[in-house]
Amino acid sequence: MDLGTNLKQLRKERNFTQEELAECLEVSPQTVSKWENNLSMPDISLLPVLADYFGITVDALLMHNASRKDDMKEFAAEIHALLPIRLVRKKTAVRSRDCLKKQ
Repeated sequence: MDLGTNLKQLRKERNFTQEELAECLEVSPQTVSKWENNLSMPDISLLPVLADYFGITVDALLMHNASRKDDMKEFAAEIHALLPIRLVRKKTAVRSRDCLKKQ
């Protein structure tokens, strides 16, 4: 399930209108509509605000359908495997994912 569908479902479960959500977030109802129809995405700084508004975590907001988490982890692993080798501190070539593990 995508973010727009999640937002719409969460909003409707709580019987909120797009106008009510928009007013709380200080955006236009058209902006909320665009998010829900996947025509645009909320600014990343609004994700914690949205999650708090619905009483959930940002992770839950982004991955409302828990059955997709394993698929996403597998997809992320595939992406990391495709990342090019890059130079990191001391000009040592390591894969990006190895660098992330050290930090």
